[in-house]
Amino acid sequence: MPKDAALLVSLDIGSYKTTVIAARQSLEGLEILGVGSALSRGLRKGMILNVDTTVRAIRKAVEEVQTGANCDIHEVSSGIVGGYLDGITSQGLVLVEDQEVRAEDLRRVIEVARTRALPADCEILHVMPQEFLVDSQDRGNNPIGSSGVRLEAAVHLVAVASSAVHTITKCCERAGLALHRLYFTALAAAEAVLTPEEKEMGVALLDIGGGTTGVIVFAHGVPHHTAVLRLGGHNITNDLAAGLRTPLTMRESLNCIRCGACMNACPVYRKVGGHAYGWVYPGPIGAVVSPVLTGLKDGVDLPNASTLCGACHEACPVKINIPRMLLELRAKAVEGDFDEGGSTAGAREKLTWKIWRWGMSGRR
Repeated sequence: MPKDAALLVSLDIGSYKTTVIAARQSLEGLEILGVGSALSRGLRKGMILNVDTTVRAIRKAVEEVQTGANCDIHEVSSGIVGGYLDGITSQGLVLVEDQEVRAEDLRRVIEVARTRALPADCEILHVMPQEFLVDSQDRGNNPIGSSGVRLEAAVHLVAVASSAVHTITKCCERAGLALHRLYFTALAAAEAVLTPEEKEMGVALLDIGGGTTGVIVFAHGVPHHTAVLRLGGHNITNDLAAGLRTPLTMRESLNCIRCGACMNACPVYRKVGGHAYGWVYPGPIGAVVSPVLTGLKDGVDLPNASTLCGACHEACPVKINIPRMLLELRAKAVEGDFDEGGSTAGAREKLTWKIWRWGMSGRR
């Protein structure tokens, strides 16, 4: 299919998931055409450490969108949150010609404000005017037409490490994509979920990812603070798991959002037959995915039927590795850790799982 100029494609390279979304402008607004995602490998705290694995994740997500939306993707806009990213407030001042502020005067004063010294290896990602003063009098966000001789501007700058920009550009190019523009992900989230009234009254938005958290604060309708915290959902999961003594095999389940996608995708959910075992286990696969905060012995409905085909993992929006968890939890049941709820294993199954564990241990 030829390149579609009306296609809008956004790329989000997260610490744990890479997502691509394609949309098209319609009379009713944006029409979502397709969404694709892939597990991110080679990233830490939002910073790309392994280009090759990141390129593979981008390609997989793009292919998923192209298949679902029946379109070809050649150009993307990408969010950025990792690497050095900081918010800076700067001021500019120019003299007004003919004592009337024009659009050219606004361009000049903003250009002066953005020329402030930045740390080495940094470049400006966003320039967001906060307020304008004409002869020291507040003229709000649009002073065009005001009379005066001095025009001042307060501008909020978002600066990012040039190395981070170059790395993302390289990943996109190796994935066969042109990078149209970069944007701060928290700013994009604010445009999507905040109303003009909330921005005017004052609001802080937290964009919590797996490894980082983007922060943006609005007051009087404009951004006044931006930052990136090197903390994310993964830190919360680890703290909960440690404090509640949740075993390592179940820590990933704390990310479950209980959407039911895994159960809808499971080929053996509430069905008989089609599974890998010679017997059917009672209980839905979703019971294993639900967070277990008091330890393995409480609240786990085992055993569960599964083909271990991975359909649940592919359908999961937060990419929990459900088949692996099922294997590990069932192995625990065979060892005798579970003795309630019909979860004990029979002699034949114990033998089967002993063979499986022997094979997995590498003793061949």
